[in-house]
Amino acid sequence: MKTIGSTHASSQTRRRKIISAALACFAEKGVHATSMEDIRVRAGASNGSIYHHFKSKEQLAAAVLLEGLRNHQADLLAVLERQTEARPGIFALVHFHLQWVEDHPDWARFIFQMREADAAAEVEPDIRRANRKIFRQLLEWLEGHVRTGAIKRLPREMYLPLIWGPCLAYERNRLSGRPMIDSQFAGEVLAESIWASIKGEAEGGTHG
Repeated sequence: MKTIGSTHASSQTRRRKIISAALACFAEKGVHATSMEDIRVRAGASNGSIYHHFKSKEQLAAAVLLEGLRNHQADLLAVLERQTEARPGIFALVHFHLQWVEDHPDWARFIFQMREADAAAEVEPDIRRANRKIFRQLLEWLEGHVRTGAIKRLPREMYLPLIWGPCLAYERNRLSGRPMIDSQFAGEVLAESIWASIKGEAEGGTHG
């Protein structure tokens, strides 16, 4: 006899399998050309199962977007929690981001494509909540190093564009298919540039 816990776990496993199948189909054919039947077949799910979890393709696309963002943020937080020094921490964050995109190109491309699409509207409140949480934790980490002088004191809203802006610009070009340099080398160049823009007087930077 199945327990409530085992039934829930089984349902979550099926849901994740459907999301993975949807991502694979979207990567191959694009969202508009993919049908729910394509996803059902790829997932090996019944009609009842797939529509139990997702009422429409738009709802499923939104779930894929949210799952990708949560995956990225959970991995980012794990990296951040291991960092105790400012400069190595910034380098670790930059290299993590580039490596995550390299390891999850379909998810990264989907996130870039869908973040501004109509499908995102359905989960926009969830996206905002997830973003607020990770941004708050990142800013708390940065502010700890601001207090020691390792990172320059700037308006709070400037840190994220300075850190993520160059990474996102690089990744958009990379995911568009343009020839790019080795990601490890790119990470070093980006991290050095980002660090130069935010390092504090204790690290040889200028006063903010």
